[in-house]
Amino acid sequence: FVIKAKVKPSISDTSGTNTILSRPTATCYKPQFSIDTYRREYRVRVSTSNTMTYTASGGTVIAETWQKIIAIMNDNMLYLYVDGEKVAETSVSGTPSASSESLFIGQSNPECDSTFDFTGYLEYVEIYGK
Repeated sequence: FVIKAKVKPSISDTSGTNTILSRPTATCYKPQFSIDTYRREYRVRVSTSNTMTYTASGGTVIAETWQKIIAIMNDNMLYLYVDGEKVAETSVSGTPSASSESLFIGQSNPECDSTFDFTGYLEYVEIYGK
């Protein structure tokens, strides 16, 4: 899959999470996939069929600045790009977990917690593949 987003965070949060995009599994805090900011970095997380959650994080969140974020999962690798530069990669085992849950843009699952909502602007979000 490929996930793209253009974001303009309002703050460079030093400790919290600001969810850009999330699709949870049946377990609230285990995403099928998500992109967020965490401790001034961008982060992508993917849960797979082998019950593992894989994380790739990097790049600097710059407040009040438009940034392009791209997450790619391909050939058992998870990549994260910020403004066209690869900032993280990790190997992945298994395929993304199945989920019939809703896709949330700019917020985490509101049934679980709304404290992780994105603060800023989203120009677009694109999702390709499975």
